[in-house]
Order: sequence, then structure tokens, then C-alpha cells
Amino acid sequence: MRHQNYAELLMDYAAGTLDEALSLLVCTHLHYSPQARGMVETCEAVGGTLLEKHCECMPMKEGSLEKVLAGLEKRAAACAEEACCPEDPDFPYPQVLCRYIFAQGKKPKWRSVMPGVRYIDIPMRPASSRARLVHMGPHKGLFHRHAAEEYTLVIKGVFRDGDNEF
Repeated sequence: MRHQNYAELLMDYAAGTLDEALSLLVCTHLHYSPQARGMVETCEAVGGTLLEKHCECMPMKEGSLEKVLAGLEKRAAACAEEACCPEDPDFPYPQVLCRYIFAQGKKPKWRSVMPGVRYIDIPMRPASSRARLVHMGPHKGLFHRHAAEEYTLVIKGVFRDGDNEF
């Protein structure tokens, strides 16, 4: 799925059509950007209105709504019970990443690429989708080539890719 621009990426997130890795990236971005959260809320509201106005209601089995709502409440309660991210002087983890980074309740194992550059692979479903948390020290960088599409979210600091600065 190729996204032509930022707004389209946020719309696809609101519609629930992104894979897990790209959803995690956008969700992490939303943690830091009130403006993006507002855009997603608007997209969700428009989508809800379109569904209400243009979709035909379908009969459901007795108790279906209650079952879905109970499942959502159970999931919300489980999320609320999850431990917060532990303090890490090397990297302030955004809360939204904690469930992925601390999946087994252990401190993540960073892999070194070169001095000052390390990463954690984040398991995704399907395995064809990949997410990686990369930590680069000051004035460090990576040169790599690949044919696959790549998205980068800068959480802290500045990242340069060719002539572009993020």
C-alpha cells in the first residue's frame, strides 16, 4: 500500500486499513502530535457519519453488541493493568511502544550495527510486515539500500536522509 501523503496515511489509519507495523508507527506519532490526533478524530467522525448515512443495517444475532462491548471493556482493562514503561536513561520509551518492546516483561536486547547505532526488531503480524526501533547517537547514521517501502518516525532528535532533514 503506497501512501502519497501524510493526510492519506492518517486516513488509512483511521479506517483501520494499515498493517500492524505501519499502525504502530502512526499510533506512536499520534502520541506526540495533538494536531495529528485531531486529524484522525475528524477522519473517524466522517467515516462514522458515512456508515450511518449510506450503509444498510444488517440483522445481528441476539447479544452480539453486548459480546463486542464486553470484549472491548476486557481489552481496555487489560491495557490499563499493563505496567508502565520502566525508566531507561538511554531512551525514553513512548507508552504506546511498551507493549511491543517489553513483550516478555524484560528489558529489550539492543543489537549493535556499529558504534553508536543499535536497534530492536519488533515482532509483527504478518511476518511480512517489519518494525524496528533504531537508536542513533549524535552525528551517527546508516547508509542502506533496498527496494521495499520504508517509513521512518523520528521520536527525538534529527535524522537526515540525503538532502531531507526530519
